[in-house]
Amino acid sequence: MIAAKANRAPHPPLSKHLPRKAAAPRGKAALRGEVQNGIMTDGGNGVRKMEDKNRNNIRNVSRMLRKNMTRQERRLWYDFLKKLSIPVYRQKPLGNYVVDFYIARVRLVIELDGSQHYHPKGRMMDEKREAYLAETGNLTARYSNYDVDTNFEGVCLDLIRIIRERGMGDDWQPFGE
Repeated sequence: MIAAKANRAPHPPLSKHLPRKAAAPRGKAALRGEVQNGIMTDGGNGVRKMEDKNRNNIRNVSRMLRKNMTRQERRLWYDFLKKLSIPVYRQKPLGNYVVDFYIARVRLVIELDGSQHYHPKGRMMDEKREAYLAETGNLTARYSNYDVDTNFEGVCLDLIRIIRERGMGDDWQPFGE
């Protein structure tokens, strides 16, 4: 059987059998990114494809970060956030960023900062991220890894206070009734 396949003539190039590529749309339709003749237009600049690749890359990064949480992230997650009576997401993609923890109901981002966040470049990146998150209506609560290690109860109480202020109310029970 293997010898029979080796004696066959090679297939002609596929390009002879493929239909011709549709002409790129022009005008307002191309700028808007519409479906024309079954083809998603992107204005000729490949933005849609890049957005899809970027979105998939961010998802992969968030999955990897969930599997490789820092010691402080694991402590905050397993000893506090996971037990809250409202959903909390770990390593949640928001726009082009992955945040450590996110509580959608109150639009709260929780970030734990290691030493890299205290260098000028790290601070600049954090400011840019916080500006984007604030534009989308989110509040960012930042705690250092040192805070989680030395004042865990204080971090937890501060988060409960913020969650109540952001809309859950004073009668909200963090761990149910």
